[in-house]
Amino acid sequence: MRKIFLLFAVAASAGSCFDSDYDLRDLDTGHIALGDGTSSFRVPLARISVALDEIRDDKGSLQQMLAEADVWLPSQLPGGASYVDLAQVRSDDRYLSSLLDALISEMHASTAKLDAVSDLIWSDYKTDFLGTLGLPSSVGETQFKEVFAAQFRAGDLGSALRSKTEESARRYLTALDVDDLEYPLGELNLGEVVDMLTENLDPAGTSDPVNTLSIEGEVVSTLPLTMELAPTFYPTRIRIEPFHIEADAATPLPSTRIYAEDLQSLSAASNVVVRVPVSLQKYFPGTRIDEHEPLSIRLSLHKTGSLKLDF
Repeated sequence: MRKIFLLFAVAASAGSCFDSDYDLRDLDTGHIALGDGTSSFRVPLARISVALDEIRDDKGSLQQMLAEADVWLPSQLPGGASYVDLAQVRSDDRYLSSLLDALISEMHASTAKLDAVSDLIWSDYKTDFLGTLGLPSSVGETQFKEVFAAQFRAGDLGSALRSKTEESARRYLTALDVDDLEYPLGELNLGEVVDMLTENLDPAGTSDPVNTLSIEGEVVSTLPLTMELAPTFYPTRIRIEPFHIEADAATPLPSTRIYAEDLQSLSAASNVVVRVPVSLQKYFPGTRIDEHEPLSIRLSLHKTGSLKLDF
């Protein structure tokens, strides 16, 4: 996987959108303090959207990628598994070989699967297979698929073709990942709330800190994928440590402690950009994707301890 900021994104039908929950610049404060060492305050920060067609790699969209993966994967996963462990596909050749063995067996047993694989090869891999099939580049689609089916089923004659098919499937599945996501969030409009939230923060290294500030939130996904995300806010130093988003579920973000200079730089920036490297971990074939909103993220600031309003 190359680029993906799945962390602070949410899908509109054909483009990303960013909604600031509040414009906090006009907040009127007095010379008072709110709460004490046991208090807790939450300030909504942002909501981000990722459109389905924005989740992609350089060869196509996520939907196209998963559609091809379904062809290269057996319809029934080994051991009755409900998901393909993509991390294991990339690291464990025995696991990948078990998937490919099941694919080849299904191609022998099912004309529909054999046809699906030959359709894909004709469409996207024809040139790679011409030499193995002994066919000229001018061959037509019907003849290509007939020769492919006949040779695949033919004893020793089909062994080279089966190996070539496994090679193509292996190459595709081990490279299955998506680009990083990147979203300009613009100006976050925090106004005087920056001073309110940061005036009395305990410094880093304080044992048992009381006055802290964190970024928190929730990611809701309808994607049939478990993914690892690691969002970063530019031009600040704020980075959320890698965490997993569960498939077709709501997942809380790990609470990420930040300090006065972090929030000040976030508020001062005229164009905040969130970048999210993403690594696909598990794929659950057959799960429906909500094309309108496959991924949504809510972000908030969480302040513990009192709020100082005397400024």
